[in-house]
Amino acid sequence: MPASEESYAYSWGVRDTDDGGNSWSLAAYVRSLHDAIMVFWVSNHAYRQGRWNLEDRASDLTLGIMNRTRSAAA
Repeated sequence: MPASEESYAYSWGVRDTDDGGNSWSLAAYVRSLHDAIMVFWVSNHAYRQGRWNLEDRASDLTLGIMNRTRSAAA
């Protein structure tokens, strides 16, 4: 990450941010204590200009994965 204020640590991009994303990758982690489900997903491509943007859809995608996991566990 030349010319960046970010650091790289064992495959994790590390920086202070309000939303957990940056211009090139995105990760989401959600844990439900009620039913012991944990979802973690990461993409090395957060958006494609004019086509799609995972930052805009991250919440819906994460909840969708969690709901599919619940259905599979039932």
